[in-house]
Amino acid sequence: MNRRDLLALFGAGVSALVLPWEPKRVYSFVRRGEPMIRIYEGAAPITKDAALTKQVLLSDLRVSGTSFADYSADRTGTASFARMTDELGRAVWQAPIVTSQDAGPGLRLDSRAIVAGYSIVLLGAAL
Repeated sequence: MNRRDLLALFGAGVSALVLPWEPKRVYSFVRRGEPMIRIYEGAAPITKDAALTKQVLLSDLRVSGTSFADYSADRTGTASFARMTDELGRAVWQAPIVTSQDAGPGLRLDSRAIVAGYSIVLLGAAL
């Protein structure tokens, strides 16, 4: 995910390094059906269009207009990257998982440690 993708996702008026996560903007970014944010464990593919191989899907977060329908994890693991997909499962973007201790860009979670059945807290996106 690059700065242009984030600005498209969160709006051109942002000036903060860490942006709030707003499902309504995610929905309008994809502009088709109900997008999903899929969180994976394992090495991220080089691009959003590259095939997944040995990566493990930890959680599917369905975005529904103004909210996330499900914040809970399906499997236990260490989150390393996320993809947003459209209703047909096509990747719209891919980003590394970061936490508040990280300085780099990515989808910001409260922790990379994901536990099956427990909530995943999306904090925002970092440029």
